[in-house]
Amino acid sequence: MKSVAFILKGYPRLSETFIAQEIRALELRGLEVNIVSLRHPTDTTAHPIHSEIEASINYLPEYLCDEPIRVLKALSNICRRTPFWIALRVWFRDLRRDATLNRMRRFGQAAVMATELAPRVTHLYAHFLHTPASVTRYASIMTGLPWSVSAHAKDIWTIPDWEKRDKLADCDWAVTCTATGYQHLTSLAPANRVHLVYHGLDLDRFPPSENGFPLHDGSDSQEPVTRMGPKSSISWPIVLITNPGTAGAAELFAAVLTDTTTAESVGTRTAGRAAEQTLVNLPDGGGLLLSSSHYLTASGTSIHRTGIEPTVAVQEPTIELTQTPVVPMEDPLLDRALERVLQMTTQL
Repeated sequence: MKSVAFILKGYPRLSETFIAQEIRALELRGLEVNIVSLRHPTDTTAHPIHSEIEASINYLPEYLCDEPIRVLKALSNICRRTPFWIALRVWFRDLRRDATLNRMRRFGQAAVMATELAPRVTHLYAHFLHTPASVTRYASIMTGLPWSVSAHAKDIWTIPDWEKRDKLADCDWAVTCTATGYQHLTSLAPANRVHLVYHGLDLDRFPPSENGFPLHDGSDSQEPVTRMGPKSSISWPIVLITNPGTAGAAELFAAVLTDTTTAESVGTRTAGRAAEQTLVNLPDGGGLLLSSSHYLTASGTSIHRTGIEPTVAVQEPTIELTQTPVVPMEDPLLDRALERVLQMTTQL
């Protein structure tokens, strides 16, 4: 049976359950998967889907000095193959542009992976375009196996364009899950190399809500944050501390809690940034960032540019910006929030 090696930065990881669902779905379709992880797990809890996965797991040495004999043995074996020296030249060219210990570590990990791959493996597939793709690319050259990559979010924007170009030129294909990422990567890749694939949900894993969910036909670009239940469904005291730095996900989280629960907020008005932006590439190489949609609260209110007014207004203490900043010992926002929590507790 043919097999695909999935190269991951770490496994299992709660923050990457979507990868576990992808692996399990492919196993159920008959694909044999071998997981290669660049590091041992650090999460103390695993998602239930990880117990369903049947794939074998090979943990590479996270730091080469941790397992020097294993690394030296791999290098001794792989250097007898001609492709190793091709990979070494590619790596050395990368090293001149990125002279870091991290770059050296990736080549050692690639040698270990290339030596220890199961004979049935016919394809290498890296999740994330940064570190896992580096190891996979070097191992692909050493073994002659084709490789592909999925690019997600931070991994696209934290590596230089030259590195993205080289990886996209060498891989068989690449997928990404956002239109912005797709537009950027296609500008760096050969034609038809990058594909846009949005994330999906296995709805069988989400039983229907007892209260039901409002349906939305997608006819406009404003998506309300759906109320998950009655406003009294969460009865314990919740007090949020907000200020102009409460933006992005934090601001939406505050909007959901104050709009759908008995939660209160203490502090000052939030940032008022609740817009989704789309990057449009221009013919001259420039770009245009457009605000394409706004997020609404469950009650249908837009908080973009207006922010969320706190339930209890409390001014933040002033910090003097000198060579030695003077930070107040007292925090009136935290003190008022704790006071309000105690008051709400006595009312239960």
